[in-house]
Amino acid sequence: MIVRWLVAAAILVLYGCETGPRIDYRYNPPVTETGRLCLSNCQTNRTLCSQDKDQTYRQCKQQQEMKRLYRENCFLRLKDGDDRSVCSTHSMDSFCWLPDYTVCEKQYRECYQNCGGQVEAYTLD
Repeated sequence: MIVRWLVAAAILVLYGCETGPRIDYRYNPPVTETGRLCLSNCQTNRTLCSQDKDQTYRQCKQQQEMKRLYRENCFLRLKDGDDRSVCSTHSMDSFCWLPDYTVCEKQYRECYQNCGGQVEAYTLD
């Protein structure tokens, strides 16, 4: 059990390390009124996408908590000599990754450009 936590911790540390230059974006809005109105749809879709990612993460955390409570309750109900492995049927192996908004941001940039705006990528130092 401790080994699993150590592996998970090591993954988190490595995941947090920068793997290369960080890219950011400059947004130049469309010149037409129709294009600017179109951007509100892009923002709405971006928000909905982010909310979906957040909801998936919250559901995962709730499922983890339910599994933890089940196991805890199971162990409390065991009598001396009972097989403790029956409480392990609901394993705690699942890990809830933090929401990854990469897809949402990519879709937003594409939508922005489809509305007539310009998206310029640049590297941060």
